[in-house]
Amino acid sequence: MAKRFSEYRRRDRLSWANVDSEIVLAVAGVCDGHTIFKPEAFIETGAPPALIAQHTKCYESNPSDPKETIFDEDGDPMNQCLGVYGLQMIQVMCSDLGVDYEAKMGRGFQAAACRAAIIKHFAAKEVSNG
Repeated sequence: MAKRFSEYRRRDRLSWANVDSEIVLAVAGVCDGHTIFKPEAFIETGAPPALIAQHTKCYESNPSDPKETIFDEDGDPMNQCLGVYGLQMIQVMCSDLGVDYEAKMGRGFQAAACRAAIIKHFAAKEVSNG
């Protein structure tokens, strides 16, 4: 029987479950619901470059909608950029760790809920190991 693409993709990719908790927490601390980060922002926290590369992609801007327009550091609109969308990455982190998080309205609130769930996850593991 042929395997679906998603099965290959999930099996072949690196997982946050195999990364030290201190690094996962540091990366989660950087993530927000709005920013497309340069990959170096996460590599500087100690995250494996190959894992960050999995989350790096080219994002297209939609200048006709301010909520879908990508702006550079000076506030100028861009057509596209290469980077890591923090909200998407922190949601994948939760999935990889098997962490449930509360659904929220608003990207910033959603990222904060994911971060809180990851912190709680590692705190619970530390108590059970302690």
